[in-house]
Amino acid sequence: ASHAQAAGARPRLVFFMNPNGAPCQMQDQILRGMGPSLTGAADVVYYRTSEPSEIGQFQAYGVRSLPLLIVTDQSGRELRRATPGIQAAEAVRQLVSLQGT
Repeated sequence: ASHAQAAGARPRLVFFMNPNGAPCQMQDQILRGMGPSLTGAADVVYYRTSEPSEIGQFQAYGVRSLPLLIVTDQSGRELRRATPGIQAAEAVRQLVSLQGT
């Protein structure tokens, strides 16, 4: 892992998903398929509708449709979000690599 960035500077890629939904499973496969190119750029965080303790996060971010990818800073402040629905690897890369200020 590179320590070139200041600690805590890595964005978080938050994936809101329904583990039983086909579109969410497809998005999960895309993210996993990206491997180190994604995990090297962002901390990937999953929130699942199947986990009662995580449902509050869906409400906190106003999540209405799934799958949904949101980029936040380390404190959880939203920087940007993708259009709901399946995002191709290239779209995910662009979402993560845009430097929000």
